Amino acid sequence: MKFYTLETEFTFGKFRGKTLNDVLNEDPSYLDCCLINLDHFYISIETLEEIRQIKPNFNLSEKAEEKRLEKYQEWEAEQNDESEYDDFQDDYQHHYSTEDLEMGDWDYDPMNPAHNPSENPWIDVFGPGDEAEAAYWNTD
Repeated sequence: MKFYTLETEFTFGKFRGKTLNDVLNEDPSYLDCCLINLDHFYISIETLEEIRQIKPNFNLSEKAEEKRLEKYQEWEAEQNDESEYDDFQDDYQHHYSTEDLEMGDWDYDPMNPAHNPSENPWIDVFGPGDEAEAAYWNTD
């Protein structure tokens, strides 16, 4: 989803290359059409307030306002999902000590990037050892 501001240029349609502010002055009903029909098109409440400062009588149709709110709720849910995924990744990551790495079934070399957990994500999959090292060197 793209958050449009008054300065955002349209990259589609009959107003390609014009800003939201230009469209507002030429055909304000086009904003309704975009909100209703285009999944990526979003105008924040802050931008709507700016629009109303320029055009005090401007209002979105009921359907456009419903779609705008629906899009925001979907976007907010996606943000929460990504945050939960990041939290899961943090919890999932093994934090191996140097002692753990030295105990692996390999000749541990601190200068070898395949032995460094921050360089080699396969260590989290296989644990320290030859299998993680082989996976590191055999992955493009």
